[in-house]
Amino acid sequence: SGGHAILQEFIQPIRKDLHRDLVVRFETPPGIQAQVDWAERFDRIQYNGQWRSLNLFVMTMGYSRYMTGEFTVSQRLEVLEECHIRAFREIGGITKEILYDNMKTVILDPDKQILNPKFLDFAGHYGFAPKFCQPYRAQTKGKVERVIGYIRDNFYKGRIFSDLGHLNRMFVGWLRETANKRIHGTTYEVPEIRLAAEQPHLISIEGKRD
Repeated sequence: SGGHAILQEFIQPIRKDLHRDLVVRFETPPGIQAQVDWAERFDRIQYNGQWRSLNLFVMTMGYSRYMTGEFTVSQRLEVLEECHIRAFREIGGITKEILYDNMKTVILDPDKQILNPKFLDFAGHYGFAPKFCQPYRAQTKGKVERVIGYIRDNFYKGRIFSDLGHLNRMFVGWLRETANKRIHGTTYEVPEIRLAAEQPHLISIEGKRD
């Protein structure tokens, strides 16, 4: 019994609990998932006599939070596949699935979930299943989104480099010596150490053709 104000007072704590449930972080067991994305809006550099825009490929392991990646001047399918292969080698294996944000070179029609057949062949060869974020659900790939922000602020900002190769050598060094050795803000563990526990659950890259 009572009026509208009493009802509002009663429902308020329930609303808070509901919101808390909706934003619970999604965690995956070892070896199950990695997340991949391209980041843009970096500087332009001279590459083979032309000014080109810098792109950043990033792969983040869902369980260990170990990250790897590289800067490129293209997002073509062949470049994307080469970035994957180098990431697999760095990580020491392949997760059972990789999550993408409706990347044009991977998915031709997000609404109908039509995959690029060339990329599907690539995924089949390496033994992983491509998965895709739900439209307008940015939090689905939150792990890699946060990583990109971390890289911009803690590695790239103010960095001086002579060319693409120089930039990537510095980036690899920073990933190995700083990013993957820090205590992660969510797991409270070191990504490099968690990766060692995750590696036995990964698909082997041995014997795969380049």
